[in-house]
Amino acid sequence: MDDGIFALMIPIVALLIPIVVILTNHQRKMAEIIHQGHQNTSSNADLEAIRMELQNLRMQMNQHTIALDDIRSRQALPPISQSNVQERFGA
Repeated sequence: MDDGIFALMIPIVALLIPIVVILTNHQRKMAEIIHQGHQNTSSNADLEAIRMELQNLRMQMNQHTIALDDIRSRQALPPISQSNVQERFGA
């Protein structure tokens, strides 16, 4: 009886070795994917912070451009007064 069990165990062990190799390779690959996911999460957070900062800088630049344009338009137009209008029409 011991010989029969031993004869049965040899093929079972021979089949278990590739299964164990496949499972350990799968576990290693899944661990790599999980670790890459954590790295990507921190990279995504950094990227989102940079995008928000860039958006704020664009908004500030637009506000400054509008302010400068307002200043230039005020300086370019002389104030309208009654005497200035009379001089233009020669009256």
